Amino acid sequence: MTPLWSFYERLLPGRLVWPAVTLTYMIAILLLLLFARVPVEQIIYIDLN
Repeated sequence: MTPLWSFYERLLPGRLVWPAVTLTYMIAILLLLLFARVPVEQIIYIDLN
């Protein structure tokens, strides 16, 4: 059980805890993917020819 799970367990009925935790993690991953920027200088291109 994570602290997030405990937090939602205090606020929500039992059957809503699992969907709330899942939705929170999905939103966090989506935000990381959308706003994480990889500098162009760090991208390595390997020519296989």
